[in-house]
Amino acid sequence: MKKDISIHERIFDLWVDNGLTQTELAEALNIPATTYSDYEQEENPIPHDVIIALADHYGVTADYILGLSTNMKPENIPLQSLCISDAAVDFLRDEQTNSRLLSELISHPAFRKLLIDTEVYVDGYVDDAVQTYNLMMEVGRQKLSEVSDGSHDAKTEALDKVKLVQDDYFAQILARDLLPILADIKENHRKDADTSDSMFDEDSMNKLIEVMQNQPGGPVRKIAAFVNEFMHIRKTASNMEFAEDVMENPSPENISDLANRSDLIEPNSRKRKTKHM
Repeated sequence: MKKDISIHERIFDLWVDNGLTQTELAEALNIPATTYSDYEQEENPIPHDVIIALADHYGVTADYILGLSTNMKPENIPLQSLCISDAAVDFLRDEQTNSRLLSELISHPAFRKLLIDTEVYVDGYVDDAVQTYNLMMEVGRQKLSEVSDGSHDAKTEALDKVKLVQDDYFAQILARDLLPILADIKENHRKDADTSDSMFDEDSMNKLIEVMQNQPGGPVRKIAAFVNEFMHIRKTASNMEFAEDVMENPSPENISDLANRSDLIEPNSRKRKTKHM
């Protein structure tokens, strides 16, 4: 998922979110519908007066449309009122931070529950409850041991297995909170141009199997063809021969060299290592 959104993507998202047709929006801006349609294409520049008109029409700031701000509302909120630390501000300002993803996490409806459960863990609200529960299990084991004639061993063992480890318990709770949020965000960006295409859907796997089955030669060559297709390695005789060699003589160095030939590692062919090509 990329961090920045272009002007064209911003105006397209605003158009979709507001449920207008291109004709309706063009009429509101007093421009031809074909002209507005051109503005949604990345290669076409958008005049400043149109950006101002769009900002006024949607009730957002021009900075938002230009990608200079992620805030739609024209009001400025004092940083002090947000109670954000200097370290947090530095983190948000870091160009390496994917602020777009962070914003989607925070604004997700289920994020508040994740935050509350995190606060429960950090503030130790259930520490006593967990200790009390484990103490009750220990008392139960002792009682069973005192009257044990061998018939209570299974119950004693069961009580031992249900002991709560607080960190493990909360890891499960926080994972249950976080994973649905990430799943929603992933689904929302599934069709993004920079989102990785899955190689594990049924059609992709069938294609890989077909490549392997149609490859002439023995089992090693067929597996090499499968690996090269899976890793997006260019179909050349030298790449096939090298993949076969890796299958027969695997080593960390050979595997690394094979991986360096992949478009997945470096999409720009001029930058890929070509030591063995």
